[in-house]
Amino acid sequence: MRTAKKAAEAAYALAGGVSVITLRSRASISQLSKYASTNAENAETLLPIDIAIEVDRLAGSPVIAAALARMQGFRLVPDETVTADRRKITEGDALDFMSEAMDVVEAIRAMRQKDRVDCADKRAVAKEVHEAIRELKEILVNLGEG
Repeated sequence: MRTAKKAAEAAYALAGGVSVITLRSRASISQLSKYASTNAENAETLLPIDIAIEVDRLAGSPVIAAALARMQGFRLVPDETVTADRRKITEGDALDFMSEAMDVVEAIRAMRQKDRVDCADKRAVAKEVHEAIRELKEILVNLGEG
């Protein structure tokens, strides 16, 4: 269950934080915190599916759904038949990805400069990695348009 909770935490960050999510879902900030908490008292408290779907939508990437699929030995792939959001790839797409990739590098550098790496450092790196992955997935989807 730790994998699902870590995915929820990453998706919260991509979605803009728990305060943004509460505006678009039925969950409160305290509930969302419990869903991502790895404390023993919240170990069995999992994100309801409707909230997980909304958080993934807000995150712009199926972070939680992908983690749940991996937990069962599957992986999610983009649906090549959905064309509604496709557009031609631009130089801006490459620059967006490069920017996100550099954010990953900077987060890792910041983490490595410390004597001790803590959970906040790991969360910062994970958030940047997920943002870079989101940009790559957007490029993959748009490859169909050229």
